[in-house]
Amino acid sequence: MSTLILAGLRVGELAALKWGDLDLTNRKLYVRDSKTGAGIRTVPISDFLHDELAAYKDQAVESPLVFPTGTGQQRDKDNIRNRIHNPVIKRANDNLAKQGRPLIQPGVTPHALRRTFISLLLEAGENVRSVMAWSGHASPNITLAIYAQVLTNSGSRDLAQKLLWAPGDRNGSQM
Repeated sequence: MSTLILAGLRVGELAALKWGDLDLTNRKLYVRDSKTGAGIRTVPISDFLHDELAAYKDQAVESPLVFPTGTGQQRDKDNIRNRIHNPVIKRANDNLAKQGRPLIQPGVTPHALRRTFISLLLEAGENVRSVMAWSGHASPNITLAIYAQVLTNSGSRDLAQKLLWAPGDRNGSQM
């Protein structure tokens, strides 16, 4: 889930992600196969995502794939949605309900998490061309017209920056 939110991968790209596509030392994720030519790209890895992936790697199933099934095979979009995404959303909503906080709305899909990544980057003040490249879009019009969701809360830029890049770090456009 962290990789969907903080790397903006399409669900098929997540399913195909291999350990060789991650450079944790230099904090880069390489999408080597995508539905479009623009989708072949390099995405910066934030400190938070780096730590999540490093911890996950220590206990992951032995496989060249980052997120394989329990038998080491490649997942498909339905498997990701039904075996990972939906149970995580349910568990999050159970925890939110116990805390009396608003629940994650029905209909949140893995693709909505990609939209979250793009929206956070734009809200954090990243250059549209960088966001376009990291998202695998051929045109900034797609990035802005289809995916950009406006955050209207006071302080949303600071929050987006903290979620994506550690305070004081170089932001992704400088990577």
